[in-house]
Amino acid sequence: RTFREITLLHELNHPNIIRTYRMDSTGAVHFLVMELFRGISLHELVALNGALKWPMVCDIALQAAEALMAAHAQGIIHRDIKPANFLIDQEGHTRILDFGLAIMSDVPEEEFSLSLLFGHDCLGTPDYIAPEQARDPRNADQRSDIYSLGCTMYHMLTGRPPYPEGTALQKLLDHQGKSPPDPRTLNSSVPEEVAAIMRKMMANNPDARYQAPG
Repeated sequence: RTFREITLLHELNHPNIIRTYRMDSTGAVHFLVMELFRGISLHELVALNGALKWPMVCDIALQAAEALMAAHAQGIIHRDIKPANFLIDQEGHTRILDFGLAIMSDVPEEEFSLSLLFGHDCLGTPDYIAPEQARDPRNADQRSDIYSLGCTMYHMLTGRPPYPEGTALQKLLDHQGKSPPDPRTLNSSVPEEVAAIMRKMMANNPDARYQAPG
């Protein structure tokens, strides 16, 4: 997995993606040498402060969309967009990290190795995974990352994931069978325009979402 990640990240050089410089080894342990970025994870930020103000949420989401646009242009689908994989510094600069579950659209045979590595066919995080990715990770495309970013926006706007209750299986079923939740039911300060954008990002049918991060 580490070798895969360094191979992917060598292709990316974007201000909203944590840079990975090289891979090295102590002889017993392999490790990545990465950019030092002094910030807090988005998951920790929400856990400490609760729901974020909607202009900040939009700013973070826009920065994430810029990063995804650069990754997708290289044929790289992240497949694990979630609050824990965002870092935010004091000025509000946002970086995406952890491309360990990413796949390159032109190297589909790597999916078989990932399935062996993790011991199952569902790759992603149940709270934020797109329905088509949950059914088959090979179906994930840039619209799947957009769905997960929509779930991340919901978490920022409300202080919790879209479907916080139940087992991992129940959450996967909720993502596939329920209509996208409205953050305004938990946070009335969210403008309807922002809620509508988030709901479109979280449409169950990929064809009904925005088709690209741009």
